[in-house]
Amino acid sequence: MFNLLVAMDEPRSGLSWLAMRRGHPGNASQLLRRVGLGEIPLTHDAFHELQPWRAAANLEELLMASGVLPAVDKYICSFQRWLPGHLAGIADPEHLKVLDAVYSGQPNDEACYSWVALLLIAQRWRDSPDLPADLKALVGGAFPL
Repeated sequence: MFNLLVAMDEPRSGLSWLAMRRGHPGNASQLLRRVGLGEIPLTHDAFHELQPWRAAANLEELLMASGVLPAVDKYICSFQRWLPGHLAGIADPEHLKVLDAVYSGQPNDEACYSWVALLLIAQRWRDSPDLPADLKALVGGAFPL
C-alpha cells in the first residue's frame, strides 16, 4: 500500500487523503488501521457496508489497485453499495410485491418482466471483462451465443 501511495502522480494527495478528517469516525487512516487489525474483512461486501462510503470506496479502489482485493468494475461496486439502501426505502406496496416475487422465486408477470430487464442489461455486459463470473454464467445460460 505504501509503495502504491508514493508511486502516485501526486503522492501528497494520497497522504493528505489518509490524514483528512483525522479524529472523525470512519476516516481513511482509521479504516486502513481496522483493515490491518482484521476488524474489517478483506471483501468487497465488507467495504460496501462501511461508512462514510466515500472513504470506504477510495480505500477499496486502492486495495484493488495494489492487488489486495480482486479487481472489479468501480461502477458495479458503487451499484452494490447503493442498492440495499435504495431497496430499504421502497414503501409502495405494488413495488414491494414485485420485489417479493423476484426474491421468492414465485412466478408472476411483474417478476418475469423484472428478470427479463435485468438479464437484458446483463446481456449487454456479457463480453465485458468486468462482469463477475457468477453473473457471466447466469447470462450465458439465459442467452447462449
